[in-house]
Amino acid sequence: MKKKLLRVAGVVLCVLLLGSFGATRATAEVGVTDDTILFGTFQDMSGPAAYLGKMCTAALNIWMKYVNDELGGINGRKVKLVVEDNKYDPVLTKTVFTKLVDQHKVFALLTVYGSSPCTAILDDLKKEKIPVVATIASVQTMFDPPNRYMFWYAANGQDEGILFLDYVVNDLKAKNPKIGICYQEDE
Repeated sequence: MKKKLLRVAGVVLCVLLLGSFGATRATAEVGVTDDTILFGTFQDMSGPAAYLGKMCTAALNIWMKYVNDELGGINGRKVKLVVEDNKYDPVLTKTVFTKLVDQHKVFALLTVYGSSPCTAILDDLKKEKIPVVATIASVQTMFDPPNRYMFWYAANGQDEGILFLDYVVNDLKAKNPKIGICYQEDE
């Protein structure tokens, strides 16, 4: 499972790096030097979902160690990571996003999560042209209309609901199913 997760993360990252900017431009990008690529992330390290932020940060550190030690980096460049605590607060997320972009000068953001925090920076992503690989952030407005800087490897919440209902009705052949909805209500 761990190896599969690392492979998936590696493929997503390679698509991000090569697909969105092209391999020939990599040295001209902010956060990319001859020997390093600087990634950033904002995580809930001390807020209500700190367990997720700590888990995501641990996964990113494992991935970074694997890429650097086992693969020799990406195109010979070692991967570095800057982590900022957003406490799952959309207002604070805008502040840490600005810090990651302006102060740390990261190339891209990895494994960010939360529909509210990610929605708070959508306009900033477009303005700063910073690619982001999101994880758990599935509100429809993040992807409709499409955002060329937001990369996603799962279905959004609306599509998940449609797929779930289709499975219950058409595959399980449930008669008169009772379906409950749980959702997060915040900013």
